[in-house]
Amino acid sequence: MRALFIEPCSTLLFYTALAGLLAFGSAGLWKRLSLRCGLYDEPGERKIHSSPTSLAGGLTVLIASLPFCLLLFAGWEGSFHWVWLAGLLAFFALGLVDDFRELGPGVKFLGQLFFIGILTTRLHFELFAPGPLGTLLNFACSFFWFGLVLNSLNFIDNMNGLCAGLGVLLAGGFFVAGLISGATAFLPVMLIFAGALLGLLPWNYPRAKLFLGDSGSNLVGYIAASGSILLVNALLQRGTRLTATESHGIIRALWAFLPAILILGLPLADLGSTFLIRLRKGLPLYVGDTNHLSHRLTRKGLSPQTAVALLWALSALGLFLGLALLQKISF
Repeated sequence: MRALFIEPCSTLLFYTALAGLLAFGSAGLWKRLSLRCGLYDEPGERKIHSSPTSLAGGLTVLIASLPFCLLLFAGWEGSFHWVWLAGLLAFFALGLVDDFRELGPGVKFLGQLFFIGILTTRLHFELFAPGPLGTLLNFACSFFWFGLVLNSLNFIDNMNGLCAGLGVLLAGGFFVAGLISGATAFLPVMLIFAGALLGLLPWNYPRAKLFLGDSGSNLVGYIAASGSILLVNALLQRGTRLTATESHGIIRALWAFLPAILILGLPLADLGSTFLIRLRKGLPLYVGDTNHLSHRLTRKGLSPQTAVALLWALSALGLFLGLALLQKISF
């Protein structure tokens, strides 16, 4: 199937450019419609905007990307890509409902568990060899990882342009990582979404005319989580999978995870450090606060725009290290 994804390259680049232009050109329309329909965020505590701001960023990215994804999918064999797309739409819909109605943390978490549980029956790590125990362990690892990555991108969407910019880096990074590793399954999809997010970025940074919303951060988290699982599986295919009880080969599995961890290092570090602060202070993990990396940088005297740019640079460094490691790994 490799030829389907690599050829013709000019068509893929054309689709990516069109997705970016469509996102940039249509954002104003979706902004106006969302304000009329009640899809906006009110000013409040921990928020820096002083007037209602549209939450149509995720909708803009999805509408700009979806037609070109469908054009590509129409020529692909099998059903996995349709399962992937259904999962994407499910998490987008969950976020969109939250943008409209502000679901409680418990309801959002249960919704995530439900959709992740269904999705990981088809999209999962292939760490352990097939068998009852191996299948269960693959599912458990995938379930935990998917939720971790999804929420790390959802939680880091706390400052203008931060999550959208990270989305450009991560989607583009997994595209390049797939080229290096041979994980060609979703190369075009990653690049198309990177283009759409890049087209949205001028609307979201440095001054936000509209926000990504939970629907948009869910899209970014979904792309990052699914891209990382596909990348790890591609690296594992260079070696052999572990049996459920064997201890040798653990180092090889950790090496397969390391590039994905480096690529996702910034959002994972933000999630981990914020949770540690909340635990130390005795605060609930699910209640938002101003202890994210972006907030801590602004308390050090950086402007929000500079803090976001610095975090983009740190994420780009992790991406570079992850891609460099990919070229060195041999099993």
